[in-house]
Amino acid sequence: MPYSLKRIFSRKKHRPSLGGVVRDAFRGICDRDPTESELALHTHDLARGASLPAFFTELRRLGEAGRDRQFVPAGHYYSPIPPRAEVERHLAAMDPNPEALPGIDLDRAAMVRLWTELVPHLQSAPFAFEAKPGLRYRYDNGAYSWGDGLVLHALLRHIRPKRLIEVGSGWSSACIVDTNERFLESGCEVTCIEPYPELLRETVGTPGSPFHIIESGIQTVPLPLFETLVAGDILFIDSTHVLRTGSDVTHELLEILPRIAPGVFVHVHDVFWPFEYPRSWAVDENRAWNEIYALRAFLCGNAQWRIVMFNDFLAKNEAGLIARTCPAFLNNPGGSLWLERRADG
Repeated sequence: MPYSLKRIFSRKKHRPSLGGVVRDAFRGICDRDPTESELALHTHDLARGASLPAFFTELRRLGEAGRDRQFVPAGHYYSPIPPRAEVERHLAAMDPNPEALPGIDLDRAAMVRLWTELVPHLQSAPFAFEAKPGLRYRYDNGAYSWGDGLVLHALLRHIRPKRLIEVGSGWSSACIVDTNERFLESGCEVTCIEPYPELLRETVGTPGSPFHIIESGIQTVPLPLFETLVAGDILFIDSTHVLRTGSDVTHELLEILPRIAPGVFVHVHDVFWPFEYPRSWAVDENRAWNEIYALRAFLCGNAQWRIVMFNDFLAKNEAGLIARTCPAFLNNPGGSLWLERRADG
């Protein structure tokens, strides 16, 4: 393009106005007309012999920035990123521990019964705060610690799945592989879907049990893979926590969960009761995560799914029971939510 324009400029008989050239270039590269100041600036520069390659490089930069521009700034009522003051008002007005939520089927008694069944596994979990010889997983990690790891370990021993698909991997993978090798006779085939597998490879190493890594985002994984899960298997989700156009969360809720077979258990991480994020995340760090609200909407009035275990709910409502049976859980209850697709849903 620069070469063609030079030829045009060299032919005085057909020479276009510089202003017209600038307008056409903006329309072709930036998909818009130049502002008055941009038109004046670039027309002036070109008239004084400015470099054409530099002019087009600048337009490409402006075009890329324009395509990535926000419709409205963060905090605007059309933006998914809320203003801090609005979040603070919301959290101050809400009940931090309601007995129930409309449309959410939460069976506290059934959860307590399951906890009681898990106690032997919880109490005999082999892990420690620091690394132990022969074990990959330890509680001293910032991603999937005490309560999360204990319940994951106990449920694996309780359910004894033949297949587990993990979406988002790392320390949870270490717990899964350790439990599979030590307590399930390596009878569970584990598939990890992780686009950034460095931590996964570091924590897991080379397992002796059936173990596969798919190095991609979940959106590109063929959907029939999830249809291979049958009753008693597990889909473990710990993804970006952000619902937006084309995101992993959107894909999981709309494309994967509806395909899950009855009797399959599904884990979702960083879910807190009453389906709200901690103040430190929502206000202090302004993470603007929204998966938890979409998940609540998914479960609202949805008879096809039941809540099996809810770490944060149990910690807030059964602390006495937990302290008597597995006090280590209370060091950090975590944010695991366990669901099951109902066979009669």
